[in-house]
Parts: sequence; structure tokens; C-alpha cells
Amino acid sequence: MREFEAKRRFKRLLYSKLSILLLFLLLLFAGHSTWKLYAKQRQSERKREEVERELAELQAREKLLFREIEDLKSPEGVEREIRDKFRMAKEGEELVVIIEDKSTTTHRTSSKKWWQFWK
Repeated sequence: MREFEAKRRFKRLLYSKLSILLLFLLLLFAGHSTWKLYAKQRQSERKREEVERELAELQAREKLLFREIEDLKSPEGVEREIRDKFRMAKEGEELVVIIEDKSTTTHRTSSKKWWQFWK
């Protein structure tokens, strides 16, 4: 009989409002922590993708720079680079620089009258 009363007392304690409230609060705390971990995981995944994209860009830039370095090891490459950067010419050559004249812009004027628009 005492064993039966002990089980009843345990069930009463387990199903009391206080224990249900504590279990609910524990569930909320666990859910909140899980949600924060999920958000951090998503953020770190986005950051990883961004870093991988940046790494790919840097590797492409590295290949370009190595090609430019290899080109500069030859005399023709050095000469081409000097001509491009400093706009220099060899003796006997002439350099022509074309500059667009922005002061002579043409404006189209409409010779139609407003009543010709309706015709």
C-alpha cells in the first residue's frame, strides 16, 4: 500500500503545474539555444562561400600576375610595358595621341511644329 502511495505522490509531483512549467521553460531554453546555433551555422556557411569566392578571385589574379611577370622577363615584354605606361616611342618613331574635342557637340533641333505632330 505504501508503495502505491509513493507512486501516486511521484505522479502528483510530476504532473504538478510547477514541474510542467519548469519542463516548458527547459524546452524553450533548449529551442532558443538550438535556433541560435542554427543561425550561427548559416552565417558561417555564407562567410565560407564568400571566402571561397574571394580565394578564387585571388588565385585568378595570381595567375595573371605570373603571366605578366613571365612577359616582363623578355625584352619585347619590357618594351611593350614601357610603351604602354609611359607612352614612349623609339627614335625615329612618332607618337600620335587622339583627343576627342568635346566642345563641338552637335545638337539636333526639331524643325517640326507642334501641329505636325498630330497629323
